[in-house]
Amino acid sequence: MTISELCVRPGDVQTITVPLGTGGSSVVHVVVTYPDGTRQHNIAAATGADGKFVYSWTVESNARAGISEVWVTVLMPHLDTAIADYHFAIGVAGQPCNPPPNEGPGNGVWLLPGPVTGSVRKVCDQGVSGSAVFRLSVVLPAFGSQRYADAFSLPTSSDVSVACNGEAAELPTLTVGIALTLHEVQLPAGAARAADTTVTMDGDIGQAGPAVVVNNAHATAVVTATPKPAVTRRLAQTGGGPPQPAPLALALVIGGLLALSASAILTGLGRKRHP
Repeated sequence: MTISELCVRPGDVQTITVPLGTGGSSVVHVVVTYPDGTRQHNIAAATGADGKFVYSWTVESNARAGISEVWVTVLMPHLDTAIADYHFAIGVAGQPCNPPPNEGPGNGVWLLPGPVTGSVRKVCDQGVSGSAVFRLSVVLPAFGSQRYADAFSLPTSSDVSVACNGEAAELPTLTVGIALTLHEVQLPAGAARAADTTVTMDGDIGQAGPAVVVNNAHATAVVTATPKPAVTRRLAQTGGGPPQPAPLALALVIGGLLALSASAILTGLGRKRHP
C-alpha cells in the first residue's frame, strides 16, 4: 500500500494505492480516521480487472490539524485476509506541512490462520419457488489487543444467489475467525423474508468450511374482509308538520274526489229533468 502525500492541508487531494495482482477480484475496505477521532470514507469496493485498487478523496475543509490514520482491509479470493495501516499528517493552510515521524512504506498484517470457504443452501416450503439473493457483511476478529476494523458490508458484486431446494452456492473465501452475515435482499416467489444468518468461518485450511442452510417459509396469506352493502332504512317522520301522503295514496284520494264530483253533477241534472 502506498499513499500519495504524507502531509496534506484541508482541501488537498489524498490518494492510496493497493496493488493486489490479478488473482481475482478482491474486496478492499477503507476507513480514514481524522485527528479529532471522526471516521470518514468508510467504503468497501471490488478491485478492477488489473487487480489494483486506487482511491482518492478531498480532505475536508474543516479537518483539524494533526495525524490521521488509514486502515485498509483486503479480502482476497482463495487467499488470506490482510490489513495495512498508514498515517499521514494534516497541516494548517498557509503554514509548512510536516509529515508524521518515522512513517515508512505501508505494510500489511496477515490475519492467521489461513482461508476457508463455506456454502449456503436454500430450503423452501411448498408453494415457494425461484431464487433468493443474499447481501453479505463481515466482522473481523480481534488481532492481538486491537480490532483493526469494524463490521462492513461487501459490495453488491459479492451478492450470492441461491435457488430454492437446489445446489448449494459457494460463499466467499475468508480467513478463519471472520463472522459472515447473510441478509436476504431478494425473496423467492411466495416466500416470507428469512431472518439474517450469521456464521463464523471455521474449519481446516484449504477444506470446506461451514455449510449454512436458510429456510424460506411460505408467506402468510393476508385475508381482507369484504365490506357488506349498505342497508337503507326508512324512519318514521317526526315533527315538521303532518306527514305527506305517499304517491299511491294521493292518487287514490284524488280519484275519489273526482268520482264524488261526477256523482253530484249527475244528481243535479236528474233533479232538473223531474221537478
